[in-house]
Amino acid sequence: MSAGAVQPRTLAALLLVLAFVLAPHAAHLPWPLTATTVAVGGWRWYLARRGGALPARWLRFVLVLAATAGVASAYSSLLTLDAGVALVVSMGALKLLELLGPRDLTVQVLTGLFLVGAELLYSQALPIAAYLLAAVWGLITVLVAGMRRTGPDAPWAHATQAGRLLVQALPVMLVLFVLFPRISGPLWGMPDKGNAVTGLDDEMAPGAIARLGVSDAVAFRVTMNGEPPPPERRYWRGPVLTAYDGRSWTRSPRLEGEPPELPEPQSAVAARRYHIILEPHQQPWLYVLDIPAAAPEGSRLGRGLTAHTDEPVRQLRRYTVTSYPRYRLGAEVPERRLTPFRALPEGVHPRTRKLAERLKARAEGPRGIVKRGLAYIRERGFDYTLSPPRMTDNWVDRFLFEAQSGFCEHYAGAFAFLMRAAGVPARVVIGYLGGSRNPKGDYLIVRQADAHAWVEVWLPGEGWRRVDPTTAAFPGRAEGGVEASVAETERVPVMARS
Repeated sequence: MSAGAVQPRTLAALLLVLAFVLAPHAAHLPWPLTATTVAVGGWRWYLARRGGALPARWLRFVLVLAATAGVASAYSSLLTLDAGVALVVSMGALKLLELLGPRDLTVQVLTGLFLVGAELLYSQALPIAAYLLAAVWGLITVLVAGMRRTGPDAPWAHATQAGRLLVQALPVMLVLFVLFPRISGPLWGMPDKGNAVTGLDDEMAPGAIARLGVSDAVAFRVTMNGEPPPPERRYWRGPVLTAYDGRSWTRSPRLEGEPPELPEPQSAVAARRYHIILEPHQQPWLYVLDIPAAAPEGSRLGRGLTAHTDEPVRQLRRYTVTSYPRYRLGAEVPERRLTPFRALPEGVHPRTRKLAERLKARAEGPRGIVKRGLAYIRERGFDYTLSPPRMTDNWVDRFLFEAQSGFCEHYAGAFAFLMRAAGVPARVVIGYLGGSRNPKGDYLIVRQADAHAWVEVWLPGEGWRRVDPTTAAFPGRAEGGVEASVAETERVPVMARS
């Protein structure tokens, strides 16, 4: 062994600490990558114990190419957060195969510190923070042992000195925390060329959701316990909008403050349990699969079963939810509690009001009104587009009788108004519809391009029922996403294509 070589026990300590750093990442890395990383570490330890030569440069080069291709294949890209972390893990493991002296040891420690920071992109929970602090302590201990090269058989003898270095760094950390300018949201969510899209707002006006349809940014990721529901049943519930002023649908704080309408399961099919990693979106709600059985931990349900937190989601958030695939919601509601869901401003959309009167006169009850309303949209050649015409005053009349072209918010907003005008209680729900499956990661990715709006109507004896006028007219929207419904000339995000 050369004088400047890393001592075997220091190498063993390094491998142990790197395994400690890698452990939390195993939860979101493909298992073949985790297994390969462990195997490479074992190989390097075997070579050190046997005194064997390190792999030739050409072999290391081939392994780097294979690892890069493997990551690109697993994630379909090298430009996402998950793929970037996986690539660092792969390259860090292969770097072990050329580790000889203090310089290589320093590179490994720096890689470990980078992975510590990367784990904070997935979770900032206090237990994780404490775990990662212990990992940093271990990395600094190994670095000190490798640099000083004294007491080669006892690298952990330097743990005290490493601890002192961390304590000495605390004042610097506190000063930077106080003085360094902080942004709303994490660095990886910074705007791109000034056109950042953070997600759905709590107000829906014509064109509000269409702007998200051209973004392939990730909204959240979902891991299901068991098979995910079919695409046409992947409605991810967000804010429920109950107030309309003639232009925009908004939330009613008074109604949101009332007790939630807890669903009654209507099927022997077991409830679905799943886990979501939600990207920061600067709003206080959590998205859940329709319909949630209870609020996720750390949140509460409003009357419309929107899950709210006390603070806006400014960092990645993990939560677990159970939802009912079939349910009955609010079947026994007093008439006085339905009044707000029929309220409309005076003097707006007169042509739509007349259409509602005709539907009501020809239909047999509320269910018949809903069917005739859907038939009106389905049979008149409406278009679904990411570039709807600009509509200002009396936009519902213009949409239903003139333009007959729009995105999901046009269909949902206009249909909810039509139902209320015909006397059927209605409200708008905004969230997401769909999600593409990553077979290698075995989870769903829901993107901003999947943003959607639909309607819930209240029917006697049945309660609140989901009605989606967009998919009624364009069934391909539910089964194949936006790309399956808009014209071929429309600009659909690359990552959102099927």
